[in-house]
This record gives sequence, C-alpha cells and structure tokens, in this order.
Amino acid sequence: MEFTKTEPAIVKGAAPPYARRGSFYSLEPYKTDQNVNYYFDRANGLMPIRSSIPEAIKNSATNAEAAAASSKQAETSAEQAVVSARNAAQSAIDATTRLFRLSLAAAGALVIAAFGILIALVVGLHQYFGQIEANVQAAQSLIGTITTAADQAKADAARAIAAEEELRRELETAKAQMDATRTQLLSIGQEVGRLRKPSSPPTIQTPK
Repeated sequence: MEFTKTEPAIVKGAAPPYARRGSFYSLEPYKTDQNVNYYFDRANGLMPIRSSIPEAIKNSATNAEAAAASSKQAETSAEQAVVSARNAAQSAIDATTRLFRLSLAAAGALVIAAFGILIALVVGLHQYFGQIEANVQAAQSLIGTITTAADQAKADAARAIAAEEELRRELETAKAQMDATRTQLLSIGQEVGRLRKPSSPPTIQTPK
C-alpha cells in the first residue's frame, strides 16, 4: 500500500516547497472494508486452481488394474497349458498301451515315436512357461513402478497440504498487520484533525 502525496495544501516546509495540483476523489465503497480473501478472489478471476495429484492417482490406479488383468490372463494361460499337457500325456499313454499289444518290433517303433512326441511337447511347454514367467516378471515390475508413483503422489499431496497451511498462516499474519496499520492510520487521522482545529485567541486585558 502507498500512502504518499496526500497533502492538498501548499507545503512550505518542504525543500523545495510544492503546491498540490489536481483534485481528490474518494475510493469506491466496494474497495474499502474488504478482507484479504476478497482481493485474492478478484486477482484470480474467481477461477479454481486445479491440482495434478488426483489425475496422477487416477492414472496409477488404472495402470494397477491393467497389470492385475494381465497377470490374471497369464495365470489362465498357464492353467490351460497344464491341462493341454495332461491331455497330451494321457493320449500318448493310451496310444502306447494300444500299440504295445502289436508285435514287439512295431510296438518298439511306436514307443520311440511316442517318446519323441513327449520330448517335443516338454520342450514346447518349457518355452511357453518361460514366456509366461517373463510376462509375470514384467507385470510385477509394472506394479512396483505404480507403487512408487503412488508413494510419490502421496508425498506430493502431503507437501501441498503443508504449503497450504503455511500460506494460510501467512495470510492470517498479513491480515493482522493490515488491521494494525488501519488502526494506526485512524489514530494519525484523528491526531491530524485535532491539530487542524483553530485554537481560541488569547484574552487581552485592558488596564483600568
């Protein structure tokens, strides 16, 4: 606030003396006797201040749900692979049992072929389970990243709350200082008004 150039008369005690030019106008009523929040609202255009923390938390939750769905799908694929392996093994055993009743030479050839199928199946399952394990590890890594982001968002929220509390305390301090300044200005105005009142002329007694 600036409280200068408020003397309308000629000030002869200044160096150099100056005469006030122009006219004085009172402040508009809506600008006086307002609290600090009124001026902050007008300065901000009554527009709300948006925080990026809720959006970050929402994105973290969405990523966590996607990771959980991917992990569930990987688990389902693993169960289906186990069932397929069991069915293939049972089919191979049944075929081996039937072929064992044939001649020894033909049965031996069929047994070798069945073992070849089983070996190929085991190799394929090993590769498939390796891929599933890689997917599970990727999902766990994504979950760890999401957890870290959520912790960071929580820490940012705590800092934002602390900053808001600090700003509220500063606003209260500023309001108290403004009230004290207003009281001092009123006291000064009263003192100036008292000094401007003309004093009564001295009484002159004439000799008898």
